[in-house]
Amino acid sequence: MDTESGKGHDEQKGLPHRLARVGLALLFPPAPIVAVSPFAIVALLVRIFYLGSEGAPGAYVAYVLTAYALAVVVAAIVKGAMSAPPIEETLDDARKIHPLVARLIDDPLFRSFSVVRLGLAVDLLQAAASLFLAWRNTSLWTFTLAIYYVCLAVMRAFLSHYDRTPHTNPATDDRKICLSCGICIMALALPVRGIAILNVYGFGTFTHHMYVAIGVALYAFVKLGAGIYNFVHYSDGSMPVRLALSSVSVSSALATMLTMSILMLNDFGDKAAESVTFQLWMTAGMGVAVTLGVFVVGLVLTVRSLKIGRV
Repeated sequence: MDTESGKGHDEQKGLPHRLARVGLALLFPPAPIVAVSPFAIVALLVRIFYLGSEGAPGAYVAYVLTAYALAVVVAAIVKGAMSAPPIEETLDDARKIHPLVARLIDDPLFRSFSVVRLGLAVDLLQAAASLFLAWRNTSLWTFTLAIYYVCLAVMRAFLSHYDRTPHTNPATDDRKICLSCGICIMALALPVRGIAILNVYGFGTFTHHMYVAIGVALYAFVKLGAGIYNFVHYSDGSMPVRLALSSVSVSSALATMLTMSILMLNDFGDKAAESVTFQLWMTAGMGVAVTLGVFVVGLVLTVRSLKIGRV
């Protein structure tokens, strides 16, 4: 009796129910298919774009398979996130790993200065490599890049020293660090402008593989968005050190946007004469906009620094 009623209930659901079950089965396939999907996406994209088969009939099948593989990966991530333990439990477990990890989780300012020190190390390596290449190749382009990285390294060195120094007079120390970073950011506008000018006149450019270029673009947009948010949030000057940190971040992000635009135009731009002229104007315009943006950020920080400690 119960079996017959169950069958009748399934028959009432009919085709929509079966289609829903098929859809769920396709969206949440067995674990081996989920594990292979990211590699399938990369392989299919390489097959389509790197081998120049965008218009081939088989490319359309590859488009569909890539979209399906991406949907499987996203569904698996969402399912895993929904079944994961609460974030507080995860953070509590992470805090037990080491006191340093606990401090990174609980102290936002400590996290910011940790990023500053990491950025300082990268800037010093980039500056040293650029100076060596400039000396070896007698290249004004790489020398300009070296000056850019030196400016960033100097600002981050100031911030790192501020973090490690005891502050007997906080207002004075905050004024000094903001003023120092503000002046350095305004100075940073010079090598940024030089990079744009030298690229327009053909002294150098940025070039990477297509996938690296896409990664740089994503990184540039995320970095710029986070930098602008923090800069606007702390621009009232109520937290001077936070304003200095966000100013350095947003000025670096603006320069990264210039790098990204040069990279994209160089790697994906048409090589026809008219297109090249348009690309040069685009680079020149982007260079002017980024230079002004960096200078304004430094000017705002400098003006704010002069008001610190005043009633």
